[in-house]
Amino acid sequence: MTVLYFGTTGYRLASFFKAALEESGAMSSVLAWGGVDIARQSHPLRLPGGVIDVTTTQREIDLALSHDDSPELAFSRLAGSVGEKVVNAHSLTRNAQASIVVFVDMRVAADVEGTLRDMKNRLKTVPILVVTTLTDPDMRGVNDENVQAAREVLQRLYESDVIETTIELDGISSFALTKGDVIQDTSFAKALASANVASLHDLSNPPFAEFVQRMRSAGPFVGVAMDSAHVVPGQAPVLWSAFQKVNKHAPDRGGGNLHDTIVQAKELVRRVVIEEDTRASAGAIDTHKPLWVLLNVPFRLNDGRFKAFANIMRPFIRSSYHYATPIVAKGSGTPDVTMGSGYFCQATLLYSLTPPDGDSSLPSLSALDATTEGKEGKTRTNGHRRASVTNEEVFNG
Repeated sequence: MTVLYFGTTGYRLASFFKAALEESGAMSSVLAWGGVDIARQSHPLRLPGGVIDVTTTQREIDLALSHDDSPELAFSRLAGSVGEKVVNAHSLTRNAQASIVVFVDMRVAADVEGTLRDMKNRLKTVPILVVTTLTDPDMRGVNDENVQAAREVLQRLYESDVIETTIELDGISSFALTKGDVIQDTSFAKALASANVASLHDLSNPPFAEFVQRMRSAGPFVGVAMDSAHVVPGQAPVLWSAFQKVNKHAPDRGGGNLHDTIVQAKELVRRVVIEEDTRASAGAIDTHKPLWVLLNVPFRLNDGRFKAFANIMRPFIRSSYHYATPIVAKGSGTPDVTMGSGYFCQATLLYSLTPPDGDSSLPSLSALDATTEGKEGKTRTNGHRRASVTNEEVFNG
């Protein structure tokens, strides 16, 4: 996998993604990393050995700014330089599962269109995924036309088979307004990093390149909904239990309770499909279009509970939403500070998105589960969500 960023927002999203890859131990899957953000060149991301750095140098920036008449032309020239380095890096390997993830600031989408087209023309079999986010609230009034122009660029790239799709986050989404943009970017980065390594966790999960290619079926834009839930820690090691008796402030330790994790995961899946406060993107969710449900669970791969969890959740997701592809990966979900410390399960939904100012809007959610429609997640005093799933439903879907 190659990871690129263009512009200030692109750099920010890539930074969160790098942290998530490091947490999951997946930086070894990265072939090349870099991009263009003129405002941050003095503070580039530190890369581990073995990763090819394709970031523009200060000398390249100075040269481009001195030769070109406009910042836009200079940025386009610098982006082209990055693209050339990426092509050279990929020429060193013949990995059939190669992919490129591009984090783009919407304000520079037009400036990198040529670079993306050139990379795809020379790396025809490598799928390209674009990730972007809408601008901050105080910039929307000024940049509405720019945002629409950026969407037109991204749509053209999709229709020309240059990119597979664009995941579009919203800086003032319901999720961001409820939990903050840092939690939104952290949660999304964790989900995308998990998708990158998921095939190593379970053979039922698609390789990342295939996952990116499949997202093309959702259309030119893909939205995101996310939520996390605290799960019961399960039985703690004997020595740790003894330590807790003499230190009342010691945190819980355990592997996560299987029964409770399943209960919470089922409720999370229903919430990300139904509840508005889980949306990290604009637009409604149509369950009759392709969906992807990524679950992060706090079980080790050599723990039999991981397989048991996956074997229960996969048929539950498929039977509940016939167009959904379940992906189950190891790793605790993004902690919610309002729920205290401990183990978390996270659900992330990727869905076909038509931006609200587009030519049409997605149909309203249909065929909701009657047992959860209209219900809101409730919270116990210890921050543990009271799920609407009954005990009888846990192991039989």
